[in-house]
Amino acid sequence: MGTEPSNSVSDARTSLVAGANPQPQCHQRNPRDRLAIRVLWVILYSIQQPPLAQGEPERWSFNAGATGVLQQGFYDDAVNDGGGSVGDTGRGSLALDLDATFNTSSRTRIFAAASIAKGDGLNGAGGVSLRTNADDLEDDVKNINGRSRNYLLEANFAGRKDLTDSVSVEITGGLIDATRYVDTNRLANDENSQFMNEAFVNRLFLPSYDPGIAVSMKGGRWTLDGVWMSTRTSQSNGSYQNFDFFTVEAGTGYRIAGTRGTLRISLVTTSDSFGDDHAAVDGGSISVDHELTRDLGLFARMAILSDEPAVLVHKSLFSGGAALAGDLFGLPGWTTGLAYAYLEGVGDEPGAVQDSNVWEAYARWDAAERFALSADLQRVGDRLRGDENPRLWAIGLRFHYAL
Repeated sequence: MGTEPSNSVSDARTSLVAGANPQPQCHQRNPRDRLAIRVLWVILYSIQQPPLAQGEPERWSFNAGATGVLQQGFYDDAVNDGGGSVGDTGRGSLALDLDATFNTSSRTRIFAAASIAKGDGLNGAGGVSLRTNADDLEDDVKNINGRSRNYLLEANFAGRKDLTDSVSVEITGGLIDATRYVDTNRLANDENSQFMNEAFVNRLFLPSYDPGIAVSMKGGRWTLDGVWMSTRTSQSNGSYQNFDFFTVEAGTGYRIAGTRGTLRISLVTTSDSFGDDHAAVDGGSISVDHELTRDLGLFARMAILSDEPAVLVHKSLFSGGAALAGDLFGLPGWTTGLAYAYLEGVGDEPGAVQDSNVWEAYARWDAAERFALSADLQRVGDRLRGDENPRLWAIGLRFHYAL
């Protein structure tokens, strides 16, 4: 937040009364106003540019998608944040995702993404430590990160430069999402078409929708990505803790015995911001997706972070699974997936999560080019320290339509 501008008239009068030599007073514009003016200038400058040459990207591109989820949850020994018992319940959600890209030139672009959602599904019921739907739902797209901003998730400017014939670098700045640049996985990275539970979508502790800078390098079969974000996390007392987040990831494609895959290794650290001792969160992760055959793929993800209960619920994650195309059984358009995850908790006090186990299976039918239906089954179990061990079975139906 910027400093409020001073009242120049009252400041001048104070100087005169005190007998001081008055100095010219300048209105100090709020930093957010300066940023808005700069973004507006870039947009106006870009709009007046001539059409791009033939063979280059279109000036404008738009994407939209709608995802609806219905889930029935069966709970055992589960309580919500208020301490009340969570009973069996059925809940739903509907999310509309929109994004637009304006190519200001063949090497620069402006990007914005927004989401409008109704309902929080079983995420809003609580009871277990992991969300059964990793999508951005109603509570996620309102007052984003406690910044009084609704629906607008990303807004940034990117520029690309070719360093050699095979190596390029792209720098993006603005409101960004770290998951867009790191921890991608071909089989476990999209809650709208693959696994829904957050344990199978991304690793632990990746911030989204705050100011930052991302640098991406690509060269043949390797990639190198780095992200810095000035972000914040909510505290148990309702306040927010600001911190700087840094991560770097190296990725490479590989081939083994006629099969192929992708390996990604990343490191993460933060500013010294958490707890009474002002500690940092440090750690790293490994992610692999491997194509055994045209119809069968495997994935694995491991993440280990420092033990910091002020900001984390889990400090490590080990997950793996498989996805199988229905073509193998004469069912074109069908895809099934099965995955398991183990997560170790950080808290030592009674009631804190000691560890969590997650199973998920889904079956997706691509009914049309832009429309897919899925059935989903999840089992989430937490083991708490000195308390009950909540468990959840969740049965879900999901549709996704790419507009």
